[in-house]
Amino acid sequence: MVLSDVGQRINVRGEEGLVEITSAYFKFAKDNTRTGHELRSLCIFLLAGIKTHKLETPVEILRGESPDFRFVVSGADVYLGLEHTRATVGKYKMDEKEFEEYPESSLMELPYYTLNGLLPNKSNIAMKMPGEELTSAGWGDYGMEKQWVEIIVHAIQKKTQVLNRTSFCRFAGDELIVEDDGPMSISYRFESAIDLLKKMPGELKLKDALTFDKIHIYSCDRLVYDVFGEGVVVDVPRMMR
Repeated sequence: MVLSDVGQRINVRGEEGLVEITSAYFKFAKDNTRTGHELRSLCIFLLAGIKTHKLETPVEILRGESPDFRFVVSGADVYLGLEHTRATVGKYKMDEKEFEEYPESSLMELPYYTLNGLLPNKSNIAMKMPGEELTSAGWGDYGMEKQWVEIIVHAIQKKTQVLNRTSFCRFAGDELIVEDDGPMSISYRFESAIDLLKKMPGELKLKDALTFDKIHIYSCDRLVYDVFGEGVVVDVPRMMR
C-alpha cells in the first residue's frame, strides 16, 4: 500500500486526479487496520477540500506521526497538519467482530453501547439471537443523536490532549478529521445530530489548552468540513465507499 510507512509522499494535482489517487494509492485491506482508516479518511478529506475549493493544489502530502499527514504547497514549508481519529466505543468494536458469527436476523441492541462502560467486556447481552427478547431501555427522545454527539465529543477531547503534548508538531494550520466508527454510524438522524454537535464547542475547550483550527466529521457517507465553522457538507461518491 502506498503511504503505508512514515515518510512516504504523494502529490495531488487537483480534482482530475481523484480517480487516479483512489485506485493507485488507496487499496484497503479487508482487515480493520489503523493505516487503512487513516488513508481512507485522508482521501475523503482531499475529495472534500478539492470539491469545495478549500484545499490548495497542487499539494504534496507527507505521512508522519503527530500529526498523521503534513501538507506542502509548491515546495514551501508545511502549512497544514491533519490528524485523524476514530470516534467509537471499545465494547461495540469488540462485539461487532463476534457478531459476524451470529445467524442471519440477529440484532445488536445499540442503546447498550455508551461511553460509561456499563457492559463488562465478556458480556454479550447486547447481541440477540433471532427471536430473543430485547432488554435495553431504548433511546428516548433524540437519544441516538445525543449518544452520537457524546462519542464524537469524547474523541475530539482525547485528540486535543494529544495536540497539547510537546511531541506534537504544530503548523500554521492544525486540523482534525474525525471518522465516525461507532454504533450509530448509519441509523441516526444526520442533520439533527450535527445541529446538536454544533452547540457543543464549549465542551471541547480544555483549560489552558491549544485547540484544533478546524475539525471535520466523516459520517454517513458525508464529510462535514469545518463543522464548528463553515460546516460545508460534502457527499462521498460511490468510488470512495
